Amino acid sequence: MGNDIEVFVLPESDFVNWQNGHSAKTFYNSGKITVGSLNVNLPADVGTYYLVFNNKFSLLTQKTVRVDAALTYYQ
Repeated sequence: MGNDIEVFVLPESDFVNWQNGHSAKTFYNSGKITVGSLNVNLPADVGTYYLVFNNKFSLLTQKTVRVDAALTYYQ
């Protein structure tokens, strides 16, 4: 079935809201994708960020996710 997944980048303060199905502020929301890349500028004052791979909408289909991630921090 569909070879897709959703990717989100969220601040810590909104992760719990997203996890519980409530509206949440995201810095990145891919929508359903098969392949993608992201480049997100995050504000320095937020603190902890979550990179989330979501497959909730696909109850019967497992996915394999491969990630090559790099974080660059500028002061």
